Amino acid sequence: PTAPGRGAARRPTPHCNPANTIHDGRWCDNFEDHWPSAYYPEVLISYATGRREGDAPGCGPGMLYCKRICELLEANDINTFSGLHVPAGTHWKVFLLKLNSRFANCKVLIVVVSPALYASIPCLTEIFNALSSKKVVKIIPILFENPLPRSDDQWTKVQAHDLKA
Repeated sequence: PTAPGRGAARRPTPHCNPANTIHDGRWCDNFEDHWPSAYYPEVLISYATGRREGDAPGCGPGMLYCKRICELLEANDINTFSGLHVPAGTHWKVFLLKLNSRFANCKVLIVVVSPALYASIPCLTEIFNALSSKKVVKIIPILFENPLPRSDDQWTKVQAHDLKA
């Protein structure tokens, strides 16, 4: 595949969803034009991958939930960014730049709520950064799975240093 910004003809399209990140051997147009430095959409999606028996390592239902949200928003001309958009080998904390940096344009953080969320330090960090942002970020939780852990069983391994960007 052609790397973003190299070789492929650029076409003006403002959208990209994770379902078509690589299409016909090219990166989708949005990534060619905007990834990684200038792509700051208004909607970000935080999800914990989770894992079921039979899932490959690093794959799970959270990815599917996030992908579906991206597809629904994309179908309504709403740009998004999630961990699904982060290229392999790139640290997940690039998400925080889209959320809470001087260039950030995030107005909404959609949180995929599942039991896996409550074991995910990266998700908690993303939520914490949205709450502590100097810009107003509306957080919209969407419940995908029950039962959720009791409050005493949520984020039990979190330490104070885990919440720093």
